[in-house]
Amino acid sequence: VYLCPFTSIDDTQDGTTIDIHDLAALIPNAKVIQEDETGAAILASHQPACYLCMSSKDIYELEELLAHQLKQ
Repeated sequence: VYLCPFTSIDDTQDGTTIDIHDLAALIPNAKVIQEDETGAAILASHQPACYLCMSSKDIYELEELLAHQLKQ
């Protein structure tokens, strides 16, 4: 499982201190990647694979970078 950092509008208002690294620690072998060329390259290194991208925000840029990596 690869996770990308997130930001929450409410996290500072209600005192929440959880971040993506806290979530990654709860999932065996999970890794945190950035939504950039390096992150896309990490994902592409696992091909052939079925990629499932889920988010409450726009991650189309990462998907496009991954698609570009897979075409190389």
